[in-house]
Amino acid sequence: EALDHLNPTIEYGVTFERGTKVAYGDREHFYISGTASIDRNGEVVHLGSAERQAARTLENIQALLSPHGADLGHMAYLIVYLRHHGDAAKVMRVVKEAVGNETPVVAVKGSVCRPDWLVEIEGVGIKPASNSWPAFL
Repeated sequence: EALDHLNPTIEYGVTFERGTKVAYGDREHFYISGTASIDRNGEVVHLGSAERQAARTLENIQALLSPHGADLGHMAYLIVYLRHHGDAAKVMRVVKEAVGNETPVVAVKGSVCRPDWLVEIEGVGIKPASNSWPAFL
């Protein structure tokens, strides 16, 4: 959860979580669900601007990762869903600026959850484990 950025999903009647962390002995994986440009009240932010929605979506993903010592640089890949294919170049610029050129990013045209969303992003992050216990006990 990142309640300063995103409201709980239960508030709009869905049964998915925004993200899940799985801790292994040597690494932690972060599975980020489809995330969009919403605020802590569940309201769509930056209506009509795919670029600004992409930036807010990445800010929301960062907010989900931060409490676990991770950031956008830990993302192993991202999938960007676009309502309008014509937004691809400008949205990809925003995404690549945030995650760098080393992170694989795929943009696809697809239906996103809410009619006002122009962008939705999901992905997987991986970072070295922060625990001190051995991988094998």
